[in-house]
Amino acid sequence: MTAYKRLGDYIREVNVRNRELKVTKLVGLTIDKKFIPSVANVIGTDLSNYKVIRREQFACSLMQVSRDGKMPVAMFEEDEAIMSPAYPMFEVIDKTALLPQYLMMWFSRKEFDRQASFYAVGGVRGSLTWEEFCNMQLPIPSITRQREIVSEYETLSNRIRLNEQMIRHLESTAQALYRKMFVDNIDKGNLPEGWRMGTLGDVCKCISGYPFDGEKYTEHDGIIALRGENVTEQSLRWDTVKRYNGEITERIKKCYLDAWDIVIGMDGSKVGKNWSFVYQYDLPLVLAQRVACLRTGAIEKQVFIYLALRMGQFVDYVSRVNTGTTILHISNAQIEEFPMPIPTNKQFEEVKQEWVPLYERICLNRQEISKLTELQSLLLAKMGQ
Repeated sequence: MTAYKRLGDYIREVNVRNRELKVTKLVGLTIDKKFIPSVANVIGTDLSNYKVIRREQFACSLMQVSRDGKMPVAMFEEDEAIMSPAYPMFEVIDKTALLPQYLMMWFSRKEFDRQASFYAVGGVRGSLTWEEFCNMQLPIPSITRQREIVSEYETLSNRIRLNEQMIRHLESTAQALYRKMFVDNIDKGNLPEGWRMGTLGDVCKCISGYPFDGEKYTEHDGIIALRGENVTEQSLRWDTVKRYNGEITERIKKCYLDAWDIVIGMDGSKVGKNWSFVYQYDLPLVLAQRVACLRTGAIEKQVFIYLALRMGQFVDYVSRVNTGTTILHISNAQIEEFPMPIPTNKQFEEVKQEWVPLYERICLNRQEISKLTELQSLLLAKMGQ
């Protein structure tokens, strides 16, 4: 078993300021350990005091680690950018002793976040000090073994990226087909013969989730309850999972989800953006309250609705009709009232022949990503053995 070493013996702080204002790209760091373009308003801000981050250097946030249950930390993979001076930055001292990519893998482990949260419990607002961070330990095998581990992980990452690229291409193709049939040269006041303006509720049923007692959720046993926090923008996330292991009543049976159901988060700052297909490999799932399910019983109509939500500016519609002040909310009735053109059976048959195969392919790509991500998690878990 590889001996654990003190992190601080292998890294050093970096504090290069943008004094000459040569770097203009501004980035931020997310809780999911990723760099993103900053949306901060920096008009009138002195950017000469901002820190410069370069390839294979790291940025982190040591604040509120125990509250969030995660420590934002990531390795920069581009040439250079600038960040707020509030972010501590560091780099590996000797890359022949510790690969930056191996270190980033270690930071990606759930066990690392749990350990960081444990150390941060006693800090002010649940934060870590730089000294506490440096005193954390990790296993550092030979550089040869590190390269092997990183190579395995990057092979999986590359396959995930290829699948993501294919999904984007297929989505773009489907959107172009929708635009050609339902947007370009379509006059809503003078629709083609047989078409009519209607609402989402004319095409599908809007099913409500079950109000489960939160105290009856379990971590490991039972069926997964799909809750609002599991629904994000055109995808489902499973980093937090709650299961129901109680009696399955007739009412709960009606909340079992099917493949190609469309689920919509009904609360939160991103209401109107968070909705997704449910795929076969996600099942079994049961729908919890505050999530709506759209169901037609026909896959071509499910695909039509999915694209109508995306291309018909559902998010703009929700921004006009949502209620709530502290927490934004949309009701089943408001979802059903979303306006949309309703074509004839001939167009739905075209959707079935041309569009459905695209989303069946997307489903296979997403399923492969799910399996590859599981393999990555297994590889990360083995780092501590």
